[in-house]
Amino acid sequence: MTGEIRDMLIDFEGVLSVSPNSVAFHTRGGAPIFTVKNDKMRDLTQISYSKFDNSEFVVGSNNAALFVIDFYTGRVVREVPMPCAIKTLCRARGVWCGLANGDISMLDPRTWRVEHSLSAHKADVRSTDIKGDLLASCGCSPRNGQLFTDPVVKVFDVKTLRNLPPIQFKRPYMVKFHPKFYSSVAVISETSNQIQISDIQLDQNPPSQQNFSIDNLYGCVQSFDMSSSGEIMAFGDTGSIIHQWAEKDNVRVNVHSYALEFGSYPQFSKPKRMEDDWPLSVVDFTPDESQLVDGNNQVILNSSTNTELASYWKPTLSYPVGLPTRPLNPSLLQHLKQHDFVGYITNTGISRKQFRTKTYEDGKSHKTLSNLALSSISHVRPPKSYRWMEIRFTKLGIDEFDTTVHNKTKFSGLENCLLNTYSNCCIQTLYFIPHIRNSLLNHLCQKNYCLSCELGFVFHMMDQSSGKAVVETSNFLRVLKQFPQAENLGLCLSHDQPEAPIPLSQLITNFNRFLIEQIHKDLLKQEPNSNSNNNNNNNNNKSSKHQQHNHHHQQQHNHNHNQTIPATAVGGESIIDGLFGSNVISSNKCVNCGNQYEKTSRHFQFDLQYPNSASELGPEGVTFANLLRTSLSKQIKTPAWCEKCQNYFSTIQKKNPLTLPNILCLNANVSKKEYEDYWKFTSNNLTGTVNPSQDGELEFENETTWLPIRIRMNIDNETNQLNVTEYKNTGSLCTDPESNDEVTKDGVLYELVSLISHVKDQVKRLPKQGHLVSQCRLTDFYFEGIPSPVQQPSFYLFNDFKVKPCTINDVAHFDSNWKTPAVLFYRRVGFEKMANNGVGAIPTLCNPITKEVYMANNLITCNPQTVSFVPPTYETLPKTDDIVAIDTEFVSIGPEETEVSSDGKRVIIQPGNFSLARASLVRLNGEAFLDDYIQSIEPVTDYLTRFSGIQPGDLDPKISTKNVVSLKSCYIKLRYLVDQRVIFVGHGLKKDFRIINIYVPPEQIIDTVEIFQLRNQRKLSLRFLAHILLNTDIQTETHCSIEDAKSAMELYKQYQILVKNKEFEETLNKIYQIGRKLNFKVPENPTDMISIK
Repeated sequence: MTGEIRDMLIDFEGVLSVSPNSVAFHTRGGAPIFTVKNDKMRDLTQISYSKFDNSEFVVGSNNAALFVIDFYTGRVVREVPMPCAIKTLCRARGVWCGLANGDISMLDPRTWRVEHSLSAHKADVRSTDIKGDLLASCGCSPRNGQLFTDPVVKVFDVKTLRNLPPIQFKRPYMVKFHPKFYSSVAVISETSNQIQISDIQLDQNPPSQQNFSIDNLYGCVQSFDMSSSGEIMAFGDTGSIIHQWAEKDNVRVNVHSYALEFGSYPQFSKPKRMEDDWPLSVVDFTPDESQLVDGNNQVILNSSTNTELASYWKPTLSYPVGLPTRPLNPSLLQHLKQHDFVGYITNTGISRKQFRTKTYEDGKSHKTLSNLALSSISHVRPPKSYRWMEIRFTKLGIDEFDTTVHNKTKFSGLENCLLNTYSNCCIQTLYFIPHIRNSLLNHLCQKNYCLSCELGFVFHMMDQSSGKAVVETSNFLRVLKQFPQAENLGLCLSHDQPEAPIPLSQLITNFNRFLIEQIHKDLLKQEPNSNSNNNNNNNNNKSSKHQQHNHHHQQQHNHNHNQTIPATAVGGESIIDGLFGSNVISSNKCVNCGNQYEKTSRHFQFDLQYPNSASELGPEGVTFANLLRTSLSKQIKTPAWCEKCQNYFSTIQKKNPLTLPNILCLNANVSKKEYEDYWKFTSNNLTGTVNPSQDGELEFENETTWLPIRIRMNIDNETNQLNVTEYKNTGSLCTDPESNDEVTKDGVLYELVSLISHVKDQVKRLPKQGHLVSQCRLTDFYFEGIPSPVQQPSFYLFNDFKVKPCTINDVAHFDSNWKTPAVLFYRRVGFEKMANNGVGAIPTLCNPITKEVYMANNLITCNPQTVSFVPPTYETLPKTDDIVAIDTEFVSIGPEETEVSSDGKRVIIQPGNFSLARASLVRLNGEAFLDDYIQSIEPVTDYLTRFSGIQPGDLDPKISTKNVVSLKSCYIKLRYLVDQRVIFVGHGLKKDFRIINIYVPPEQIIDTVEIFQLRNQRKLSLRFLAHILLNTDIQTETHCSIEDAKSAMELYKQYQILVKNKEFEETLNKIYQIGRKLNFKVPENPTDMISIK
């Protein structure tokens, strides 16, 4: 059997047993006869005979189905649908089924229709038994959302279909009629291990009862049965012990018993003397008085005692007692605390955090790579900078988590607390390609769901934060879920399936393929923005210098099959095509007729194809150059349709590149273990050492790696043959192409500028498949204007929010135990300065969010009423340093995930997911000029009406009477005000801007929750402050964002007055004094209010 045994049925020929997905029949000796299994038989529960001749039996399941099976053929002859799950089965004149809804239904075994139904319980039926005209059952009833056992046993007369007096019993679990006495029934308790035998007499109320207790030391009774003779009862408990009760010593199990089948056991000859090398399994188990000792102090076994071997000792005669109690220090008992029956003492000793495991990173002496590879390579953990780390959440969010410890650079990291943040490495890679970055920063379209627009918003936040904050990509990931192509490719993970069903390297390949194609479509036919030259933002001049940094970093992966687009897209119509586009000619020749035809396609990326044997790579051996050459110039023989022969014949297919891209994107395609051996270093080429640094990192010095940093590619114009040459890694990169003679040689010189790797940690359990990191090369242009006496590093490691410089050896070093490549990016050296490079110069930055964009009418509601605000005009739009108050309301789109730690504290694993539902802006004079309701992208799980004031239907543009707009439209308006350097006043703005997914510089935020807070004291609510300082009562029944924004603005004005009068410190202390008396809550009775004065 596969799975646990859920029910058994005994026959004189054998035993029928039910497992979750099958029914098996075995002889009494254990030999299998047949097994019944099919696709529909799932989650089986009960079994019973349906005919008195036992030629047919039925099996119930939790899938609301009853299966009728022929006993002699072992086949399902009928499937009977039921209204709900089947919990019990028993046979009398018909088949009685106890259902999950509390009903007990009788089915006619001839027609299999429900003839009668008894409403026994309100929920599950746990146990039923029938004898003659009497039926007894026990079950459950729902109370307060949970199931509780009914304290009675229901009894029915099935002949007249009426209720009989019930049997009162505490938490009945099983019922069974006595096989000899007609009206006697045995009832077993669920937890108290008691058995009650009641005599159900029709003229006796209440029934006579006898109670017994089962001496059970190992839990509760799990199963119960009585022999057909009625002389033996057996109980099985959760401690794997069977208790057998009988009336007398000589009992009969069955009235007409069959001989039992036993297996033959070998007989061992008993030795006469025990030697030192004898196993204990051949030693007699004899009493002490039957043992003798000879003159040599050897045990002589008494052969006259007829005893069994020690291995024949019955297991039921011994019981596990566990280890003895560890003695406690008497001084600890003085600090013993007791809760109910559990005593506990505070651990004052050494905590687990003070222990440090001994690994190779802790060694003080240098270890050679050869010794490391031979000794401890299977237990190597990734260096600390490569390990996955999750942001720790508190009740205040991530404000208390200091991310600056993990990023001391000017480049921002990305959060990894959301689903689908495996895409962070791709976003970082795209950001460090200046052509793509500037194009997306300039991009803005009218589509509600545009990945290019959302990616441009993420790039803008990364530019503005400059490493001071961690950027979240929540809006980008929400829009990603709206694309059916992404769902079909399996790119969108869910809470039900947080781990990718495919390898992580393949998942990131699919994501890159989809993202590159989507950006290509968005930018392919983009018309010039009419407002592109209207740069009236004061902060644009400041940010343009940073945004025009020539960031040489690159992109993306490839799918398992090379992605192609029609050749008509050639000509640099999009940035993607100009950077990654490469013409590939495919030649197909029929072996039968010799017919040959060619076609040209456009490729954005290529897969590395590994040979079956090293000899396929030629005499030069297994080098990266040979592997790349055979992967780009492929020749295969496969069956294909021939137009001339009008049939399928073997066809020789050849593919050769006609042009080389400016950025060569290669998918490493390391899908097998043997492919990983190509990338790791070999012991005979090891010349370096591993130096454990002070911070636990590894430094690989002078290491010879298989992956070259520089390669040269050349295409023969006559034969279209591709030649690839690789250069030894010298640790230096070409920074000035005009002064480097290598650039001017024949062919195209490429340098490795970006790499996405799959990192696996054998110790860390989450995520199970590991995670992805990117390593990007940054040119000196990114460090212009930053004084530094030391030369800036060229490569940086981006591990979500952890950013750290790294060396070329770190990038090219691979280890199959923790790091394997996923995607490589080679950049054509000096292509930016070439006249005909197919992509042109780096686009000049120009903010696409202008006044005209802000003033555009993006209302999508069908039934708008009078608006609750005064829309701004071109003249009244807020300008630089203008003060506006903002308040937002949110709805929940996902619950919070928490767990209880070992010390009993509640730990937030995943914060609740919220979506922007309403945004309101108020001027300094209290006039509202924006009040937008936002259409939710994802399904809303909770409108939080008590705290948000949002009613169901307010966010539906078809039925809402509010000013409903898209999330993108509202985001653009807020972005315009941020770019104009408008100052925002509000209460708790950090959380608001985080959920909006927008970065606002700290100098543009005035948060009243921080202004009115004493150091190391609790934060005060807006309602409490408004009641104390403004004498206004807000948020009485629900929240209104306009009301809250006005209150925040008035609080700020009151703050300015108090500061001007030098009364702020004194007033703030009084507020906390009053708050402590009122428990920082607004009193319900106005007479209980304490004045601030």
